[in-house]
Amino acid sequence: MEQQKVFSEQLILINQAIEDSMTTEKVIEELKKQKGDGIKNVLAPLGKESFVFAEIKEKDKILVDFGAGVLVKKPLGEAKKILESRRNELERNSKEVTIRLERINSELVKMEPEIQKILGQEKG
Repeated sequence: MEQQKVFSEQLILINQAIEDSMTTEKVIEELKKQKGDGIKNVLAPLGKESFVFAEIKEKDKILVDFGAGVLVKKPLGEAKKILESRRNELERNSKEVTIRLERINSELVKMEPEIQKILGQEKG
């Protein structure tokens, strides 16, 4: 049962990361469509549920997080490919965790009659 909980929580986190990646990929596509040098009045997150109006001065490149506090400036197309690759890996992980979770659930279903039998013996 503990494994089931861990895998369920892991699956939620993976799916949230997939959604975040897809949103970022869509924003990159929108940046590519923008005309001119900069973009004014965008909402930039300050943290959870807090934003500030900002201006994007350089819209042709973004900073991509490579972990351990390392941010690398990448052209939009290259950044999108990196994010797509990461999302594909997350989707593979999601499938693997889903399969494990299904196996655990299947085993629990198989064990249920035995558990009910044991619980019935303890009552009697």
